[in-house]
Amino acid sequence: MQYSVIWAFGETSPLSPNPEPDMSQPMLDELGRRGIYGRAICSLVGGGHRITGVADGEYDVVVASGGYAQAHMPVDSLREICRVVRPGGLFLNSMTEYYLTEVEALRELEPTMRRMEEEGTWRMLSRETEPNLIVGKFSVVFHAFRKST
Repeated sequence: MQYSVIWAFGETSPLSPNPEPDMSQPMLDELGRRGIYGRAICSLVGGGHRITGVADGEYDVVVASGGYAQAHMPVDSLREICRVVRPGGLFLNSMTEYYLTEVEALRELEPTMRRMEEEGTWRMLSRETEPNLIVGKFSVVFHAFRKST
């Protein structure tokens, strides 16, 4: 079985001390040296950016862990992520729940997820919260979706 990884980020915030996108190419280079993945792609996602070199429905599963945070992936990246998941495939997300209400750019994340479900794009399998998981203070929310066939 061959695995691949897409290291995708949204553009950094204009308030960031580093105005360049943080796409962590050095991390992908290290994974390449270790031979863990057959293919590694470094790409912006959302904000009108398509993940380059990835066909529609190419992936069985996409996992976002901490991708939705302050100055990370924008809400519109959900559509691009869904594009690369095959019909019947999964999108799994874990993030700090606090960001859903306290980061203005992410307040539309769950409403967009629900709209995509209403449109028939995918079906939510689960939304679970693990309280006080981060430094005993912040809860983590886990989302699981299956792309419609």
